[in-house]
Amino acid sequence: MAQEPIIMIADSKNTGVKSRGNRINGQAARVIVEDVEQDQALEVETSDTEQATEFEQVPFIGLDRAKFFSQIRKSLFKGRLKQIQVDRINAVLDELEYAAIEHFGAWAYALATGHHEAGEWLYYKELGSTERFTRLYDIKGQRPAKAKELGNVRAGDGARYCGRGPVGITGRSNYRKQGAKLGIDLENSPELAEQPDIGARLLVEGMRDGDYRRRSDGRPYKLSDYFDSKRCDYIGARNIVNGGLDKAQLIANYAQAYYAALDIASSDSAIDYSPIYEPVDDDLEHQESAIEAYAEPEPEPQKPKWKNPLDWFAGLKTHLIMLTTAGLAAAELFGVVIPEQLYVLLGALGLSTAYRGVTRNKPRPAITAGANEK
Repeated sequence: MAQEPIIMIADSKNTGVKSRGNRINGQAARVIVEDVEQDQALEVETSDTEQATEFEQVPFIGLDRAKFFSQIRKSLFKGRLKQIQVDRINAVLDELEYAAIEHFGAWAYALATGHHEAGEWLYYKELGSTERFTRLYDIKGQRPAKAKELGNVRAGDGARYCGRGPVGITGRSNYRKQGAKLGIDLENSPELAEQPDIGARLLVEGMRDGDYRRRSDGRPYKLSDYFDSKRCDYIGARNIVNGGLDKAQLIANYAQAYYAALDIASSDSAIDYSPIYEPVDDDLEHQESAIEAYAEPEPEPQKPKWKNPLDWFAGLKTHLIMLTTAGLAAAELFGVVIPEQLYVLLGALGLSTAYRGVTRNKPRPAITAGANEK
């Protein structure tokens, strides 16, 4: 006897992970109809006044999340995961399933991209001060042409529309464009891009539809260009988000690790991936790339200053002069005759010490920046 379908209705007043597809104003809710016997899920959005009659069929993938997180915890996170990382990855998995992306290679690469761009899922907002954002993105900053390109035409837009989400969307124009696509007013509420479910949509739908980069002929770079039944191109897929194949091999390594976790979590596979996918160690180049837009550059460590022997000798002379002067004063007090040569030596020491002090405190000429320095 067939089991009754299970119906789950997301809360239409919230925008949590389960509310994929909800409108922020609560006018629509997502309904998932899961047929337990046929292992497939059907979804539809309903309004407050009427329910749609046509359902969109979405493939159902039985993913054991416990197995998945157990695997990536070992291979990518050195045995430890924070709750915020789990929440954000879970939201991306939900969105990947909802978006009907069937190729696990594409799943793995989307996860690897978020892993890299958001600093291991820790940063959904660009780190930095208001002054930094103003300098980089504001019409009043140091790059007004870049600000106009981003649509930041008002003073203050640089800080308000800094990078957010797992792909770091930046600029008023991009917030407006993505908001219109998702049905969310990101232009007036840019902080919504930091929420796990909305960030997941920006990542998955943006990579699926090719929102972030285009070829010279106008065609977008998207997941289906690199992942299908005949291709799984982790290197070329870097073009979807970032040109020039920046960090392509590193992100491909992450994708392989995520693919192994997906495969283990979606089947009873007895394949041992541990000798194939070793834990991906952090390296300086990755850290620099992952937080390039998230943090102020740290000051360079100061090299220890070389100790000039003359400085040591000058200090010795100072103490010698003080002791000698005290001795002469005592001698005069008790009527002891002091040779004139000692006074001459004391005067010479005093003059040399004074000259050394003048030369050390002499201001140096200012160094002007060269043509290649900013």
